[in-house]
Amino acid sequence: MKRILFSLLLSLILIVPNGHAEETVPVASEPKVALPGMAEVMPRLARLAEEKTLLDTRLGVLTNLAAFQAPLGELRNRNAELQRLSDRLGTPQEWSVDQLVQVRALLDNQKAAASRLLGDVSGRLEELDTLHRDWLERQAFWEAWQNSVTPGQRQITRQGFSDARRLLQQIEQQFVEVSRPLVALQSEVTELQTALNAQTGLIEEALAARRGQVFQKTGPSFLNSDFYRQFNPQLWTSFLGSLKRLGEMDAFFWHTQGWLAVLQLLGAALVAGTLIVQRRRAAEVAAWNFLLRHPVAAGIFVSIVALGSVYRTPPPLWRLVLGALAAFSAAVLAAELLRHRRKNLLVFLLASVYVVSLALQAIVLPEPLYRLYLSLLCILGIPGLLWLAARERQATDAPSGFTLLLKLGALLLGVALLAQFGGFVSLAARLLESSLASIFIGLFTAMTLRLGVGGMALVLRYGLFRQRRFFRVHGAELTARLEWLVKVFILTYAGLHLLVAWRLFPTVGEAWHRLLDFSFAWGSGQLSLKMLLWFAIVIYAAVVCSWFLRTMLDEEFFPRRRMDRGVRDSVKKLLHYSVVLLGFFLALSMAGIDLKNFAVLAGALGIGIGFGLQNIVNNFISGLILLFERPIKVGDMVVVDNEWGTVRKIGLRSTTVETFDLAELIVPNSLLVSEKVTNWTLSNSRSRLVIPVGVAYGSDVPKVLTILAEAARQHPDVLKEPEPSPIFVAFGDSSLDFELRVWMADAQKRLLVRNDLLQYIDRRFREEGVEIPFPQRDLHLRSVDSAIIGGMQEKPAPPRSE
Repeated sequence: MKRILFSLLLSLILIVPNGHAEETVPVASEPKVALPGMAEVMPRLARLAEEKTLLDTRLGVLTNLAAFQAPLGELRNRNAELQRLSDRLGTPQEWSVDQLVQVRALLDNQKAAASRLLGDVSGRLEELDTLHRDWLERQAFWEAWQNSVTPGQRQITRQGFSDARRLLQQIEQQFVEVSRPLVALQSEVTELQTALNAQTGLIEEALAARRGQVFQKTGPSFLNSDFYRQFNPQLWTSFLGSLKRLGEMDAFFWHTQGWLAVLQLLGAALVAGTLIVQRRRAAEVAAWNFLLRHPVAAGIFVSIVALGSVYRTPPPLWRLVLGALAAFSAAVLAAELLRHRRKNLLVFLLASVYVVSLALQAIVLPEPLYRLYLSLLCILGIPGLLWLAARERQATDAPSGFTLLLKLGALLLGVALLAQFGGFVSLAARLLESSLASIFIGLFTAMTLRLGVGGMALVLRYGLFRQRRFFRVHGAELTARLEWLVKVFILTYAGLHLLVAWRLFPTVGEAWHRLLDFSFAWGSGQLSLKMLLWFAIVIYAAVVCSWFLRTMLDEEFFPRRRMDRGVRDSVKKLLHYSVVLLGFFLALSMAGIDLKNFAVLAGALGIGIGFGLQNIVNNFISGLILLFERPIKVGDMVVVDNEWGTVRKIGLRSTTVETFDLAELIVPNSLLVSEKVTNWTLSNSRSRLVIPVGVAYGSDVPKVLTILAEAARQHPDVLKEPEPSPIFVAFGDSSLDFELRVWMADAQKRLLVRNDLLQYIDRRFREEGVEIPFPQRDLHLRSVDSAIIGGMQEKPAPPRSE
């Protein structure tokens, strides 16, 4: 109350002008130009009255506090709720770490709401202060104007200046009255914010103390008599009081958040009913089979996971109910996933332990009793895990990951038991609670992954998506990309929860922000994980956007325009390069890298190109030339370096040509631009085929020409226009030489047409008796030694073998 009165007094001092202010204001705001004359008094007075009317309207808006009533009431209610929670839990030093973290999150939300409300109120006060300064300047103007009037004119203008002074005094009083409720509201919100900061400080101190106690001895050992002295009547009274408080119903919670429980119930029923009704359709998605076998457990699990985090400070009993439902529904679904008897047994045992631990935490079990519970859990758990490990080893005849996990769990329980015996209470509790939470986080993550992946596959397989060709043709690839994104999101969220489970960070939000703010030196600046993450996200989004646009063009746009394949490939390549380049620069900008620095980088890049990258840049520029000029296109039949083949891909640096042997030639783009390349299908796919034919001397030439023409006419791939041409071309050394020249529509069929025509010509020549000669040579011996001839004549013939 004293703070409010002080604020009001201060505002009155600042707003209401006193005698000294009246003397100094005109001097401080003395006009720099000549003051108006006597004739302007009445018009300016009328204008001043109009401006006052507008000011009244604006002040009415500023003083309307109805917009602040709802957030202020919500702020008060939540503060009362936090106070009831604090009274129920006791001092922060007695709370568990989970309770400290939960209350601190609520306080952070409250402080954020108070800051927003305070900002809105302060904004109105600032606007009010600006308006007030403006009217003070006008008041100074009128006073200076009145003082500048001559004694003779003062008698004439006295009434006008008197009306203006009275009007300005009314406005001054109005400012005083308007500012009063806003200042009071600002003071109230400030006090609430101060109280919230004080509560947050106490919780931060308790959390800091808990973090420092992990590896410290915080209690007497079991061998110390001080431990047993704690079991006194006061301990049992505290325990019974906690049990009584557990059963108390919080009417305010059910009044304000009971709708969430109803929504969870309806959500569970909706999910279970949908799985039952759509069982046949959902069965096509293999990832959802474990849900279909237990629809009720699936409905409960999905409802609690989706809406459980929306609650604000739920009562301990309701937290226990939600935790038990979540644990056992997850255990049922996990057993369906694992389908392993010993693993299922372990999952249900862990769920039971989790629920019991949650119940003991809900009733705020005194520390000595909770230590005994954890020790008993370790004593029973060590032989149980070792027995399961031995049975698993006998069943598999070889060590497995599950066996190793069981032995590791037994070791962890042994360490926790030793810590309890030694008095390291915080360490023992941390090991057990964090390990149990990690196991359930892993189970929840596995089931959430199956839910997400199966849900996307189901959505893309049915409904509106089936009607579009894009989703029918590329649905599998789109699903794979979305699945990858879902997996990254879920695994990242699970990793953050693991950090929270092991108390490395108090909340998931704080863990996320702390990791993003981690930075390291890079040159003269700092590079943070947030910058790298933004860079990766934007680059990936650009690549996915490029793929989506190119695929949509292929499936929805190009087929309707009947565009040439080469044009389509050129458009898609240019679109891909443009989108990725734009994404690259946008990623640099989002990462906080100034694009002006690329001037230096461009200079360094130019030097690098001049020395070592000229071939790469040459091929890149040549690739752009190929895309724009299109001397070759995908699908063209070309001859490169005496190699025949078909262009399959025009890339950024090279072009891929597939030969008729199905070998792939990687040709640099610069070679296709600077060297001679034969393109058989550049402007059209027609091609002329020339088949040389030789017949023996003495053959019937007209008959040969007739057979060649007949061979061309009977083949379906030979064009009628231009007409085939059988020609007698020359007298060869051993034959009469002919050529059959034909045109075909598709150059890709050259070898097939040539083969068919040669077979037909050979068959017809044999039918008509036309001989195809062998090469002939006449050998003339001008002089031979007579001894050689005699020796050849006298040489006896070799004996015949019997």
